[in-house]
Amino acid sequence: MACSWDEMYKKAVEYYNDNGNLLVPQTYVCKDGASLGKWISRQRMIKKGSAKGILNSYKIELLDSIGMDWDPNMTAWDKGYEELEELEENIPSMSLFKKLSVGVNKK
Repeated sequence: MACSWDEMYKKAVEYYNDNGNLLVPQTYVCKDGASLGKWISRQRMIKKGSAKGILNSYKIELLDSIGMDWDPNMTAWDKGYEELEELEENIPSMSLFKKLSVGVNKK
């Protein structure tokens, strides 16, 4: 199903309103058959410069306004790192190395 950018943006807004984020699985398809997951992924790729297409500053602002995460892998990595730092703060007697080696030694 081919939809215009504006139509897909409206679907992204609906997804955001229903889910509170735009972490749309790449395989996600709307009830009408529109591949929202692929569209969101493509917008990220266009902005990054790894795909052809036009994504002007107005469209970027629109997507930003509904919580677009332009690099969800980095966001997930940052969140995991912050959780690890918090864990280290809560267990001051254990260094990062000790925590990691405990998990390795159990295997």
